[in-house]
Amino acid sequence: MNILIVDDEPLARLRMVHLLRDLEPNATLFEAESAMDAMQQNNRTLMDLVLLDIHLPGESGLSWLHQLKQQAEPPAVIMITAYSEHALTALQQGANGYLLKPVKREDLAHALAQSKKLHRLQRSTIQPTADVTRPVCMHADGTGDYVSPRDILYCCAEGRWVKVVTQAHEYMSDRALKDWESLLENLLIRVHRGILVNPEQVSALRRQTGQYSLELNNGVRLPVSRRHAKAVKLRMHLP
Repeated sequence: MNILIVDDEPLARLRMVHLLRDLEPNATLFEAESAMDAMQQNNRTLMDLVLLDIHLPGESGLSWLHQLKQQAEPPAVIMITAYSEHALTALQQGANGYLLKPVKREDLAHALAQSKKLHRLQRSTIQPTADVTRPVCMHADGTGDYVSPRDILYCCAEGRWVKVVTQAHEYMSDRALKDWESLLENLLIRVHRGILVNPEQVSALRRQTGQYSLELNNGVRLPVSRRHAKAVKLRMHLP
């Protein structure tokens, strides 16, 4: 188990190292004093858990938390801070736990146990090359909804969100477009920098004044970029 401790205070990192060596003796521990340092270490080594302070020099811990959760297989993240007012924001952005300084041994032990459970469940539902017959969990209006991947018409990036359009509904997902592409790579194809399409839902590929577009079974038309046109035609067995 790889654990990254991110805190700009050396004494705080040292205290966390002592606690973790007692609670997780077989873990490999890494330290970072800023979000930039943490990002570089996470790129070099796949972390299973990040203990992340909110107030860091440069980029804040909350900002980096959002970036972490866009990964195909994000680590579990426990936010650690001296301030309680950021707890709701951190949990809304995907933190698996929230601890106040000074961290107590029993609180850390409980947070570690909970994050392990959540992380295993998270990895089981966000697997690349997922079976396209297995329902995918959506979140609409705060409630869970499971849909068949084959019912997805297309996914479209809209700012920090991705709109997932099915035959019956539209969902706004905080999962990055590249993660949807990885999750359903056996089904969805990229037709534009910000658009993934289910070719099973395409009725026609049209070309007008040198520009391609796809017409879906529901009548929606989506642009196809020149960069992706060749791959789209090959995937759809078109000349």
